[in-house]
Amino acid sequence: MIHNEDFPCAFKILELRAKVFDLNLKQIEQGYYGQTKELGTLDHELYMLYKSITKYDVISKIKKSKTLLIGEGNLSFTISLVKKLRLLPNFITSTYEDYSELSEYAQFNAKLLKQAGIKVLHGLDATELHKHFYSNTFDTVIFQFPHSGSREGINGINANYVLVKKFIISASYILKKDGVVLITVVDSDFYNNTFRFDELAEELGISQPTKYKFNPKDYPEYEHTMTHQEESGIEDYSKFATYEFRI
Repeated sequence: MIHNEDFPCAFKILELRAKVFDLNLKQIEQGYYGQTKELGTLDHELYMLYKSITKYDVISKIKKSKTLLIGEGNLSFTISLVKKLRLLPNFITSTYEDYSELSEYAQFNAKLLKQAGIKVLHGLDATELHKHFYSNTFDTVIFQFPHSGSREGINGINANYVLVKKFIISASYILKKDGVVLITVVDSDFYNNTFRFDELAEELGISQPTKYKFNPKDYPEYEHTMTHQEESGIEDYSKFATYEFRI
């Protein structure tokens, strides 16, 4: 899904990919096989750029898979997903906080979801998923705007980098074959330097994540809240991205 404002950029990327494809054919016809690898790399970069302005189709993904949502805070994102799906989803949603620590709004949402037949867990640590679920249980694990709740580093490493690293390792134990992890973050230089997803993927020995565009306004009921706080941590930002990690 591409927003109207991104159509010109999308068309230009597709135009460039077509030119790269034609150039690649000419190189092969003339026997210059050594150039095809470089052209292939360029085409892949253009493809990834195209993906970055495409919205991830979360709804279609959830319809076809068993999903676990982590760190749902006030559970408003889960509420929005349920309303969009218009059917009882095959997923489990959870909060890091215990039920007694949730705001009244979050407790209200938890009751609504439970009444609808959706399993809601509390006190679930994203880094210890393997202690609560069997292996090969989920197709998709979603973590919206992960944050350690602290600015303190861990052995000189950003705490949020460590959080996501431990989360992905833990999630890998409960994902089915070809399962995916979806992580949504603020798309800014500060947060990109905080999470360093490409570096993280290399350290974990998994494929580089695919970046997609994310717009909170696509989920009307969604009201982001910070860990242990009721305030939103994203209202001062305008660009967001969902990264798909294939484990």
